[in-house]
Amino acid sequence: MLLLLVASVTVQSLLGEMSSLDRLAWPANYTAAQSSSYDRASKSPTVEWFANGDAGKYLRDEVNDGRTEHVMADLKGPGTVTRIWSANPAGRVRFYFDGETKARFEAPLGDLLRGRVAPFGDAHAYEAARGCNLYFPFPYAKSLKITVDDSGDVRGLYYHVGYRTYSAGTRVETFEATSAGLAVPVKPAPSRQLRREGRSLLGVQEMTLDLRGQAVVREFVVEVG
Repeated sequence: MLLLLVASVTVQSLLGEMSSLDRLAWPANYTAAQSSSYDRASKSPTVEWFANGDAGKYLRDEVNDGRTEHVMADLKGPGTVTRIWSANPAGRVRFYFDGETKARFEAPLGDLLRGRVAPFGDAHAYEAARGCNLYFPFPYAKSLKITVDDSGDVRGLYYHVGYRTYSAGTRVETFEATSAGLAVPVKPAPSRQLRREGRSLLGVQEMTLDLRGQAVVREFVVEVG
C-alpha cells in the first residue's frame, strides 16, 4: 500500500487521517502539545510542584467589543488544533485565525463540545465519562487564538486544547466554516504489486520482498505446514 502524500494540510486531509490506519506508519512532521487550565503556580519541581488548582486559569484576558474574553490558547502556525476537552464547559468560545480581529467561528462552548453545533455532531463531539470532547481539526496557516467569554461561569472552567505545530514550510489551509461541512475522508492510494523472490532451503521457502520508496506493510503472514 503506497502512502498518500498530501500536498497541503486541510480539514479534509486531517479528517482522513483520523480513520486511516496507514497514517500510523507515516513519519510525523510536527510536534504535539497542549494548552490547558493547569495551575500556573506550579513552575518547577522546587516551586509549587504539586499545586492543584487546575481550573479557571488562562493565558491572559482581553476586551473585545466591550466584553471580556479569556485566552485559552494562543498558537503560532503552521499548525492545527486536534482536540478540545472540558469537564464543565461554559461561556461562548471564539476562534480567531491568522491574526483576525473578528472571530471567524464562535459558539456556546458547552453546545460545541456536546455535539449540538452542526456539523460537529456525534462521532466528533460528545459527552463521556463526565467530560465533553471535540475531536475535529481546526488548521491554521499562521496562528489561532481561542477565547471564552463570561456569558457563563468560566471562573472554574477546566479545559484542554490539543494541537500540532508543523515544521516550517508546511502548507496549511486555514479552517473555513464552509469547509467543515464539505470535509470528506481521504481515499487510500491503490496497492502496488510487490516483486517476489524465493527459493527452498532445507524444505523452507525463502522469500524477499523488494520495497522501495515510501510504503506501508499492512499485513505479514507466515504459514508453517
